Amino acid sequence: MKKLLLILFIFIQFNQIKSQVVFCPKGAEWRYNFFFVAGGNPQFQKTYNEKIYYLKDSVVGSDTYKVLKHNWFYPYCSGEVYYTLIRQVGDTVFMSNTMTQGKWEILYNFNVQPGDSWQTKVLRGYGTPPYENFTIKVNSISTVTINSMPLKQLFVSYSTGVTPSYSATITERFGSNQFLFNYVGLDFGTCDGLLFNRFLCYTDQQFGNIQFGSTACDYGIYLGVSSLETKAYKVNVYPNPVIDKLRIKFEEDVSRNLKLSISSALGQEVLVKRIGSEYTKGLRESGLELDVRELKKGIYFLRVFDNGKLVATEKIIKE
Repeated sequence: MKKLLLILFIFIQFNQIKSQVVFCPKGAEWRYNFFFVAGGNPQFQKTYNEKIYYLKDSVVGSDTYKVLKHNWFYPYCSGEVYYTLIRQVGDTVFMSNTMTQGKWEILYNFNVQPGDSWQTKVLRGYGTPPYENFTIKVNSISTVTINSMPLKQLFVSYSTGVTPSYSATITERFGSNQFLFNYVGLDFGTCDGLLFNRFLCYTDQQFGNIQFGSTACDYGIYLGVSSLETKAYKVNVYPNPVIDKLRIKFEEDVSRNLKLSISSALGQEVLVKRIGSEYTKGLRESGLELDVRELKKGIYFLRVFDNGKLVATEKIIKE
């Protein structure tokens, strides 16, 4: 009887280990695309490809960590190379990097049920306190088969109680469908108008490659589009931070059809105002006013389009 129980125990443990999906195996590589407007000036507009990849294993004592290397670490604007340590314990993935100040925080937790949640503490990009506590709530769970590999999917929502909440799908093996370190409700990732555009590709040696959409994996690596046909407008936005009414003044005459668009840090358009050519004369003196009181607290981007061409971008903080 004892032998039978021992065999059963070993069998259960073996299947649990077997069913665990390894995160960040050798050869793992993530590709993302971002939209960048330096200083809000579309003449310096770029699309940027972020590459994050497995570099090596690092052994500290009895623990083995995975080292990820970034060609541009999302929360910062210096363009230097940064690293993230990854540690997996069962079905929970932990991270340690500059965003966590070297502490271990939960990146993903796949050992959950609908209604469960976990918390992650990361640095703020501005203001006080210096840290922000994210609550990631699991709304539902499903299983998807990709490249003949069954993977658990978590449909979650991120919230802090301060910044606008947002949703994401987290899949075993490659993580969030937004960004690997998906804490975009903060000023992180939004310096000088850096907007997440799309998750391009994921690959590793065992899993193979998955491409999300028709855009090539190496799309947008420092593709400057300074040859915009339209003239960039100089725009003053105030007050900023704003509570209810946002004033917009142009430093030159505006004589065409305008579209004013406010988007969240995820790039979701949340407010649009169109102005016909018959109303644009005199805007240099009078300016415009947008009612933003219904927007949740957080970071947004105002973009001005002239006959469909982007001519100005400004970062807005809603309080």
